[in-house]
Amino acid sequence: MRTLNRAGKYEPSGPPHCFRETQYARRYQSHAAPEHLQLEYDVIKSLRKAMSVCETEHDYQTRDTLKGMLADTEEDHAYWLERQLA
Repeated sequence: MRTLNRAGKYEPSGPPHCFRETQYARRYQSHAAPEHLQLEYDVIKSLRKAMSVCETEHDYQTRDTLKGMLADTEEDHAYWLERQLA
């Protein structure tokens, strides 16, 4: 079903965004491999090592940036791959 938007153009109604995400997840799931998960684990190790260098050098701004990247990698990327491969 399609609805008319404010600009006078038809667009799909309902949750097409969720549908696209589901299609993407299914497509990517078939490509998820243990190598991808190992790559994420390697990234985690590298980020932690870089953060320790930042601590030693008293570069707290870069450390905080890396901390955000680490959280994203651990809580999103690696977690998602672990669920796909389980």
